[in-house]
Amino acid sequence: MNLAILGDLHGRILLAFWLVKRWQEEHGETVDHILCTGDVGVFRSIHEMDKASKRWATKHPEELGFEKFFLYRNPRNSPLKLCRHDTVDEVLEGLSCSLYFVAGNHEEHPYIRLLREQYAREPIAVDVDWVGTARGLYGEGDFNGYGRVFCLPEGPVIELPGATRNNGHEPPLRVRAINGLDNHTAPEAWERPVADSVDLLLSHETYRGRLEGVDATGRRDHYGSERLAEFLGRLAPRWHFFGHHHWYYSPVSKQSRVGSQTQSVGLNQVFVPMDGTPIAPGSFGILRYDGGDPSRSRFDPVEDGWFAKLRWPDVVRFLLPVGELRRGSRTP
Repeated sequence: MNLAILGDLHGRILLAFWLVKRWQEEHGETVDHILCTGDVGVFRSIHEMDKASKRWATKHPEELGFEKFFLYRNPRNSPLKLCRHDTVDEVLEGLSCSLYFVAGNHEEHPYIRLLREQYAREPIAVDVDWVGTARGLYGEGDFNGYGRVFCLPEGPVIELPGATRNNGHEPPLRVRAINGLDNHTAPEAWERPVADSVDLLLSHETYRGRLEGVDATGRRDHYGSERLAEFLGRLAPRWHFFGHHHWYYSPVSKQSRVGSQTQSVGLNQVFVPMDGTPIAPGSFGILRYDGGDPSRSRFDPVEDGWFAKLRWPDVVRFLLPVGELRRGSRTP
């Protein structure tokens, strides 16, 4: 099973899909699922953004990518008259995988909760599947809850379908998601961390002791959640991926309470500067997961030449709609 792992997107959702599509074309392989460490930037407009996100969106309008590319609504906001976006269709038609994410601290949480209440499915799609809608796959008014961008619930184990290779079927990937920040984590998310019950833990924050830094006074400090450290030790997943800190942290082993090892990896944010500098390294990687023998699984950040050479002009059409190209720092 090939899993694409991406760091915080902050609205650059279509770029994430395009990066995966490009990797498939370059390697001649298929990605089965895309996983994101949070801060996807699910906001229906700049007015629903938190203060920090709104401030960044005035400088980087691509942070409103969810509204621009994935909300699919007409100017009157009618839920029954959806607008097709050719760029989105072009990218998604070439992919069979969906994107699954843990909610970060920069999402429109009331909107996500509303969808969960209206459509009792987990995980819940936060976008609308325009391709399926155009093909008549759903009844009138049954648009929400189906899509390609899914928010994972905190707490329960979610099984993502295994790959089908050479007429063989891999076992499903057992995933558990948790934000990890004290004021953004649901109480039930911490319940029942049963050892070896999941293959992969996806969190936004990392565990206490994973990172070390220096504060403004020169004092060394350990970042992360103490509660997540204890939780991770009891859950004992094979792999743990986190974001939030906007830097790449290569795999390290953390011993669980049952003696097994968890490989913990931190992903950089997916960011392409407008000043001509490269795309953020360590923001995109591939986990080759062997469900039959997890010890043979391997994670590698994408460091191919095509990826390292990407600049703003190469990807701007996947960040801003045509009418906004090259407006750069324009306030939305």
